[in-house]
Amino acid sequence: MVEVLVAGTILILAIPAIIQIYLHTLKNHRILVSISEVSDNIGFAIEKMNREIRMGRNFVISDNGEKLTFYNPQDEKIVYRFNKTNHSIERSKNGGDCENLTGENVIVEKLIFHGEGLNPNDNLQPRITIVLKFRSKEAQKESEKYSTELETTISSRLLQI
Repeated sequence: MVEVLVAGTILILAIPAIIQIYLHTLKNHRILVSISEVSDNIGFAIEKMNREIRMGRNFVISDNGEKLTFYNPQDEKIVYRFNKTNHSIERSKNGGDCENLTGENVIVEKLIFHGEGLNPNDNLQPRITIVLKFRSKEAQKESEKYSTELETTISSRLLQI
């Protein structure tokens, strides 16, 4: 009889602990999946911008730094901009409709372009720095939100000298 009581007590104490561990593991898995999806999405957007900027020319950055305009090798006017309403990065070609580069699961909080050597007469290699802050839209609780900032600098392959 004593063995049954001891076993029952241990079982009653162990089950809530096991359930807590299981629920915590599920929560962490959800957070990791969200981080992975956001990172993949932002990685795609950065890579797309990187490829085009590298081959671009005649760069112009808006006064607030939220819009970059340049021409690609096909002489198409490319615009990258921060859409504050949709919290996304947008791209347009030759003044056409804007397409979102970021998915619906990503909230872009900040997109700033900085430039050096953009004046054709300054004898400097054009360089564009992108500062980006983003987070996951899927997170429901503050503790589950994944927010990060990144900065990357891209130099144009075309010399302006």
